[in-house]
Amino acid sequence: MMSYTYQDFLAYFGVGGAHPGGMSFTKELLKHIPITRDSHVLDAGCGTGQTAAFLQKDFGCSVTAIDQHPIMIEKACQRFKEGNLNIEIREENIEGTSLPSNTFDIIIAESVTIFTNIQKVVKEYARLLKDDGIVLAHEMTAKQVLSQQEMDVLQDIYAISRVPTKEEWIQLFKDAGFLNVESIMAKNINDTPEFMLSNTIDPALYDIWDQHQLVTEKYADRLQYYVYRVQKS
Repeated sequence: MMSYTYQDFLAYFGVGGAHPGGMSFTKELLKHIPITRDSHVLDAGCGTGQTAAFLQKDFGCSVTAIDQHPIMIEKACQRFKEGNLNIEIREENIEGTSLPSNTFDIIIAESVTIFTNIQKVVKEYARLLKDDGIVLAHEMTAKQVLSQQEMDVLQDIYAISRVPTKEEWIQLFKDAGFLNVESIMAKNINDTPEFMLSNTIDPALYDIWDQHQLVTEKYADRLQYYVYRVQKS
């Protein structure tokens, strides 16, 4: 029997806007970011490409989208083709990409960094970002340090090794060389996620969905979500 991860669940169901607030919050957030037609934006962990497509359609900017899940890449490619969008897409692991240094004006990571080796990834953001660029990392954040028992539950469903507090997130970015770190609490907008369902879905994936819902409810008073707006200077 195949063993699935939370990322597999998102991929097979083609969940877009899975982060709190969904695309409505993303669109509101991006109104306050200086994106122009000359901007080069990286959608790190692009999923089905929903945000990447919005960026190019609404801002006319250059977009590179990366994800390490082949099913997500396939669905993002489908979206870009149907929308006649010129978006570069790569199957890459954000912990260490083949992308050149000092390339991007904006890096967007929506509920991505938490599922990685955080220290490696924030250093990769620093490498990829231009000196005057901006990182927007929308991430799960512990209201206070979680117990080992609480972390074991989250590790079991999400395969994450830690959930930093807001102060710990800020320090992680500063340790990677970022000097300016601003935290913005994510708005709890009741936005319905988008689904791009695969033709075949193993019933075991529904079990992961159920576990996710239970954990979300159980830890509602322990977890919160922030967008970390991060700059080198």
